[in-house]
Amino acid sequence: MSKIVQLASVALSAIALTVAAFGGTTPIATASSITLPGLTGQNAKIAEDKLESLGLTNVTLASANPKYTMVLAPENWKVVSIEPTPGTAVSSNDDVILKVTKP
Repeated sequence: MSKIVQLASVALSAIALTVAAFGGTTPIATASSITLPGLTGQNAKIAEDKLESLGLTNVTLASANPKYTMVLAPENWKVVSIEPTPGTAVSSNDDVILKVTKP
């Protein structure tokens, strides 16, 4: 998560706590969240496309096998895990890592 996003999140939390403490009733707008789906076992390219279609902008593919340092053709790889874990709510610009392996 970038420093700017972290600072903005802290600032929004502080405002929300202040409003709550003083009995304010004005709702505070927050960025919409995206719940990460389970993608284990899927083709890496299809999984990457699904995440991007949900609005995620920082999707990275990483080899789960230390033998391989780069993922050059995602369509030839399979997802073995996702970070953060499926079910986690993230913002569109949060980092999401698909750990992949060659089938």
